[in-house]
Amino acid sequence: MNKTQPPMPRRQSDRASAIEAVLAGRELPDDEAEFRKQRDITFAVEDAAEQAEKSVPAIRRAAGREYTNTLRRDHDRMQKAFFAKLIDMKIAYDELHDLKRAIQSQGVGVHDLFQVDAQQLLGVPTDPSCELNYLIREGHKAGYCKKVV
Repeated sequence: MNKTQPPMPRRQSDRASAIEAVLAGRELPDDEAEFRKQRDITFAVEDAAEQAEKSVPAIRRAAGREYTNTLRRDHDRMQKAFFAKLIDMKIAYDELHDLKRAIQSQGVGVHDLFQVDAQQLLGVPTDPSCELNYLIREGHKAGYCKKVV
């Protein structure tokens, strides 16, 4: 019965190859040197990856600044348009608030007037600390609108 031999384990196979190489007069491969070379390459790749990973946040910030700078002109135009409308609204709101106070100060009820009142949302327009006045002050500081008293 002709049985084929099972494959030799890797070490035996390597050993057999080494024996054949020596008998044939060839040099044996320097496995240790090859291992060191591959290890050094692996360390170099890992170091390069680490350096690249460290530079990603700075690259991302720079790209973000560049991108937002391309949007600056449109942003500023939209902000100025928004604050122009906000100032118009503030003037109308001040007039409504003055009318309501004038009616109330004469002891007359407002009856069906002022059913929809923005005071809860916008605050009292004469109060410098209300959100509306704060927003307008911030818009003025940023240069999006003229100061409104």
